[in-house]
Amino acid sequence: MSRTRRPEKFDPPRTSNVSRHHESPTRISHGKWRWLALVALSLAQLMDVLDNTIVNIALPSAQSDLAFSADNRQWLVTRRQSLSPPP
Repeated sequence: MSRTRRPEKFDPPRTSNVSRHHESPTRISHGKWRWLALVALSLAQLMDVLDNTIVNIALPSAQSDLAFSADNRQWLVTRRQSLSPPP
């Protein structure tokens, strides 16, 4: 009677012969791309918030220098936000 050997319960699956240690050193793993994308999106959002803050701080002095009304000031803010690209 010949018995075939059953694999042990905790044997790792043998899907490929390529080891992770033999990958190219310049290749970025999938998880690192996610973090890189998160950092890029966070920096873009920060720049958008800073830009809007700077404009809102500068508006009162621009309003007095250019002598436009509060209605025109609100129109200017709305128009600027509608023309800026989405974050």
